[in-house]
Amino acid sequence: TWPGLSHIAVNDMNEIVGLVCVRLKEEVKEATHAHIRSLSVLHAHRGQGIARQLMTRSLHSARTLFNVSEVTLHVRKSNKHAIELYTSLGFYQIMEKRRYCESQVIRPVSGSDISY
Repeated sequence: TWPGLSHIAVNDMNEIVGLVCVRLKEEVKEATHAHIRSLSVLHAHRGQGIARQLMTRSLHSARTLFNVSEVTLHVRKSNKHAIELYTSLGFYQIMEKRRYCESQVIRPVSGSDISY
């Protein structure tokens, strides 16, 4: 429904090894808020920068195609590698939801932080 926001990574055999799924927040009247629904990289392909590339592409697409100024996501507190990645991309914790997979919700410091 929002072309260009979600991306996949494939290996040399054209098999999907990673993906990021992004959607615009429909309840927000201006299309300036996106939400990272899922970021996943196959275990054998982790540590190669694939997740960073997927996130960077999606954040750039959100900013340039849809003028998104705010992006949110959920992440489990136990997922230290993901938290390190998101923090390095300018995200920060805004709240903790105790009943959502023991998760944290984080977002960029400001809209300008996602203009890659």
